Amino acid sequence: MINPLWLKTFRKVCEIKSFTKAAEQLNITQAAVSQHIRHLEKNFGELLLRQSRKIELTPRGSILLEYCMELIQVNNKLNVRMSESSEISGAITFSCPGSIGLRLYPLMLNFQQNNPTIQIHNRFAPDQDVLEKVLTNQVDFGLTGTKPDDPKIKSEAFCKEELELIVPANFQGNDWPSLSELGFIDHPDGKAMLSRLCSRLCSESYSLSELPVSGFSNQISLILEPVARGFGFTVLPRYAREAFNDQTKIKVLNQDRAVVDTIWLIYRSEWPLQSKAKIAIEYLRESLNQK
Repeated sequence: MINPLWLKTFRKVCEIKSFTKAAEQLNITQAAVSQHIRHLEKNFGELLLRQSRKIELTPRGSILLEYCMELIQVNNKLNVRMSESSEISGAITFSCPGSIGLRLYPLMLNFQQNNPTIQIHNRFAPDQDVLEKVLTNQVDFGLTGTKPDDPKIKSEAFCKEELELIVPANFQGNDWPSLSELGFIDHPDGKAMLSRLCSRLCSESYSLSELPVSGFSNQISLILEPVARGFGFTVLPRYAREAFNDQTKIKVLNQDRAVVDTIWLIYRSEWPLQSKAKIAIEYLRESLNQK
C-alpha cells in the first residue's frame, strides 16, 4: 500500500511546481518533501524531471498523478455515502410477519411521503426468515413475534399485539357451540392461535379436531373476506384485523382475558442502527401509540 502522505506531497508538488512552496503549504520541511518523492520514485521509477527551477511530469508521473486524482474522487464518494447514512435519505429495508406488516407498511409509506429522499423496501416473512435476513444483513432491521436468543441479535420490545376472535358483524352467538355451528376460517397459524385463545376464554369443553372448517386462506390480507361474508369466524392478531378495508362487516367478540404477544424489534448487535432507521422506527412507535 502506498503511503498516503507521500501521495499528498507528490500531488502538491505537481500542483504548484515547486518543492519549496509545497513544503510551506504542507507545513513540512523541504527535505521531507524530497524524501517523500524519493520513496515514490524508488517504487515506480522517475516521476519528475527537475531542470533548473522547472518541474515536469514524466509519463510515469502522469500515471501516478491520475491515480491520486482517482483516490480523491473515491474518498469524496465515500464521504457522501457516510454522510447520507446519518441523514434521512437512501433506502430503509425491513422485514416482518404479515400481521404487523399490514399495519406498518402504510405507515412507512407515510414516512416516505414526508421524507421524499427515502425509499422503503419491505418484505413480509415468518419469524425465522426475518431472523435470517437480519443475520445475513439483507435488511436494516426486522420485527418478530418471538424473541431470538442469538447473541448476534439485539432485541427490543417494540409493541404489544392482541389475538382477536373475529366474527361476522351480524353474528349473535358468544359461546363454543354457536362458533362451531358458524365454522372456522382457517389459515396457516389459525388452529394454533385459536387454541391459545380457547384455553383462556372457553369455560366449557371444546374440541378443535371436531371444529368444522368452512374456509382457508394463506394470504393474510384476505382471511377476513369470508368472515365478512358470513362464512365463518377466525382468530388473527389485532393489526391484521385493523388493516381490513371494511370494518363494518366484522366484529371482535369481547375478551375478558386477552392473549397478548410482544412484537420484537431485532437488528445486528455488532453495530448500531443507522440514524435514518432509528428515525423511521421512532415514527412507527409514535404512530402506533396514537391509535
